[in-house]
Amino acid sequence: MTDRTAMDSAFIAEMVSDAIKSRPDEPFLEPAIVDQAVVQLNSALLSAGPRGKSLEDLFKSSDGWQLNPIFKKARARTLPRAFGSVHAQFTQSIDQYAAAEFLQDVNERYLEAGPWKENYETADRIARVYGALFWQESKGRQPENDRKLLENHLRIAISHWAAPTISLVNIEQGFDGSFPKDLIPVLARKDFGALHDQLPPTLKNFLKLRGEDIKHTVNVEYFGSGTGQKVGDALVGKGLLRPDQPNHVAINKMLRNCGILDSGDGNVDVFSGLLEQLATGRRIALNDFANNALYGPYDQGGVPYISSADYFEIHTTFNARNSALGSQYYELRHHAGGVDTVHRAMRRSQEIESCAQTAYGRLQASRLASMATPSAARPSALSNAGEALRRAAQVRSASASHRGNPLPLAPRATEARGVQQPTHGLVRRG
Repeated sequence: MTDRTAMDSAFIAEMVSDAIKSRPDEPFLEPAIVDQAVVQLNSALLSAGPRGKSLEDLFKSSDGWQLNPIFKKARARTLPRAFGSVHAQFTQSIDQYAAAEFLQDVNERYLEAGPWKENYETADRIARVYGALFWQESKGRQPENDRKLLENHLRIAISHWAAPTISLVNIEQGFDGSFPKDLIPVLARKDFGALHDQLPPTLKNFLKLRGEDIKHTVNVEYFGSGTGQKVGDALVGKGLLRPDQPNHVAINKMLRNCGILDSGDGNVDVFSGLLEQLATGRRIALNDFANNALYGPYDQGGVPYISSADYFEIHTTFNARNSALGSQYYELRHHAGGVDTVHRAMRRSQEIESCAQTAYGRLQASRLASMATPSAARPSALSNAGEALRRAAQVRSASASHRGNPLPLAPRATEARGVQQPTHGLVRRG
């Protein structure tokens, strides 16, 4: 049971399965087994009715259920205004080299508009700049799949780094800042230390050389040009930081750590802040979390290992199992538009699985084509990088100073459905 509903002082039921097999060589559950279990669990819960039943009555051992004894007397009931409705989030495994194409496909098809999408698009612009820079410095001698892998690694990592600060500065717009993971449309369910470990040496070396530049670019692109001071002034003016406001102590502390309050020049350094976990009170440095993705744990200066489960207070990550296959595990958190029943959620899950299989099939085909084509004859992605390469050439001078204006990245596309444009990357709710 998890999460209080907005419409009733009750908890909602959360169904979480073990990992589902996506490829024949994965040691996970068959999809049909999980589908059957979800249908049975949903039917049992709906049978509780508005008056409710004990979990012991709903999940009988004679029907094959195993119930933790401490929950036997707990009761479940249906809410009339939400009878049978679901909110689905999907976790998909995918080969790391097929991940970029897979995510592009599912995001174009299913990603809903909102501040999480704007966060992802800002991360994407930064990732493409450094992907182009990697390609330029390698003079096109590295496989193009490595460039795509680098861009995807940065795109996912950066959207995670920015989320805690974005969630706080959006308090002004009505976002309560309680769950930074809600600002991440594609949540990594494998720790970034493990993701870094499976990168090829060329990409690890690039990240080692460019890591601090990348962090600076995140600061100025998301929160540059005095954004911090403006947001801090707005929050103070609205009275949102008064002592009588919930969590005002923790919010004040986080805002000051990030340079949003009392920052002098108005600059923001999101990597200077500490995230205080709601459940445990543990304080985790964002800089350490970011360095896991850039340098790997225990590399430069003894970077401590920071689990995504610890940082975002999620319950499971997939690190040891199947890691040798170079798989990624992504939770698609805002890809269920129009999905309001269990059966529709299962159908959407199958559609997402089909996207993964298509991306993996294309990867296999490209590998076979690459083996058959001499390297000198392969088409160069350098000519396709276009404007991104011109901008990438400015990274050295713009980032070396660790101050100045945001990098001249690609123009922001206007988002439909009433979501406001971010100013200097600051994500706002419409």
